[in-house]
Amino acid sequence: MSALAKKAMAVDAVPIRRRKVWKWLLGVVVLLAAVGGVAQLSYTYSGSSKWEFVTEEKGVKVYAMKVPGVNNKKFKAVYTLNTSLNAVVAFMQDNDSDLDIAFDRAVEIERHGPQMMVTTWRSGFPAPLSDRDFVVRHVFTQDPANKEISYTLQSLPDQLPPNKCCVRVPRMDNSWLLMPKAGGKVEISWFIDMDVGGFMPYFMINQAHPEIMVDFASKMQGYVDRPKYVKAKQDWITEL
Repeated sequence: MSALAKKAMAVDAVPIRRRKVWKWLLGVVVLLAAVGGVAQLSYTYSGSSKWEFVTEEKGVKVYAMKVPGVNNKKFKAVYTLNTSLNAVVAFMQDNDSDLDIAFDRAVEIERHGPQMMVTTWRSGFPAPLSDRDFVVRHVFTQDPANKEISYTLQSLPDQLPPNKCCVRVPRMDNSWLLMPKAGGKVEISWFIDMDVGGFMPYFMINQAHPEIMVDFASKMQGYVDRPKYVKAKQDWITEL
């Protein structure tokens, strides 16, 4: 065979090899997609619907609950403060509480007595993620028997027009239980059950929430010790 013929055969073989490589790569991509899809379905429909311990730091215990069919976990933090119910509620109702976390521009837009109000606020998210804004109904109730206070937060995403600065949080069903204890203490159970909306992978949210809860809960003693909260009194609250 002449050198020219051999060269021609070699040139013809190049596209064939390329097609084989592309077919192999396509097969790998399809396989990985299939495995990923199966893994995702397996995770989505997993879960015990029970609270499971995650971590304990700085006096704060955090638990998570995975519900079958839902990717975002629910979270619960439990901790105790040396304070009164009045002080905790005063802090929670203060839109000018001067927090050292990414929470600002809180404004009360409706008031329905001392135990129900609607507020909006903004929460900063790290770049390149968009900040979130919230429109939320707050409801406080006290059990006359054990003096426990229930504080619920429910999102009202359509209450205000969309804000160009942020992604409006579409769902929030968070709550707090404030249980007075002997010796001037309040045991707090803080529950997070929400969808922050926009582009935010569930695994990032599930990873971040325990850290956020420990950080905020561990700072609350310092917040409620401020004089304006220590001195606060509300007629509807009965201390233990």
